[in-house]
Amino acid sequence: MSRREVLNLYRRILKIARDWKSINPEDTLTERKFIRNEARTQFRENKSVTDKEKVKQLIEEAEKRIAIAQHYGIP
Repeated sequence: MSRREVLNLYRRILKIARDWKSINPEDTLTERKFIRNEARTQFRENKSVTDKEKVKQLIEEAEKRIAIAQHYGIP
């Protein structure tokens, strides 16, 4: 996985956060903030990972979390 792919994933998550609509409209801003903070935390925790298999695994996990969040409407 290249740096570009990881950055594109990060941008994609931030875009999802920006466009997020909560099931309960009163919670939209809170959920958007949660998504942004969770993304920042996870990417910062894993910024020193260099093993290609581990990076691939982390990207797959992020993709799964995105799919679940969008499908079920939970951040």
